[in-house]
Amino acid sequence: IQVDNVLFAQNLPGTGVLSGRITNALTGQALSGATLRLRAGVNNLTGTVVATTTTNSTGDYTFNVNSGTYTCEVSITGFVTTSFVTVSVGGRTIANQNYTITPVLSGSDLRIVLTWGASPSDLDSHLTGPTTGSSRFHVYYASKTTTGVTLDVDDTTSYGPETITITQFLPGVYR
Repeated sequence: IQVDNVLFAQNLPGTGVLSGRITNALTGQALSGATLRLRAGVNNLTGTVVATTTTNSTGDYTFNVNSGTYTCEVSITGFVTTSFVTVSVGGRTIANQNYTITPVLSGSDLRIVLTWGASPSDLDSHLTGPTTGSSRFHVYYASKTTTGVTLDVDDTTSYGPETITITQFLPGVYR
């Protein structure tokens, strides 16, 4: 059941379908061949795997599992293994349980990833920070790059990602 963009699984008996798409945070493109492992409960990173699947050529995945809340671990070579929470409701299909994963970063690089639901259709990432002078930079959709900072992906059609990567840090405050 969805309330204010949060899904709650009720004790509805039976099997439900949960599905979504896995995307690359750096490009916004779908990731095929990612392995997904489902564990019962919220933030359950070490429990018994109850189901496993692999994303198809369009990055999509589907699980048919008992009603409940699950932790879904996502892994693929060259990307940071991470997890997110999914929900299955008996007798229903809960789609668009999408997730974005990032390629492994080098050195002290930092990546900021914004994702959201179907509505609104567009959210925007903004980052400000210090420059070598006395001013501040502002990276966003109209100004996508400055020294050491890039807005890699600017999604305008729901779900995201909007991704900013920092490859060079200067002393000062980043907001």
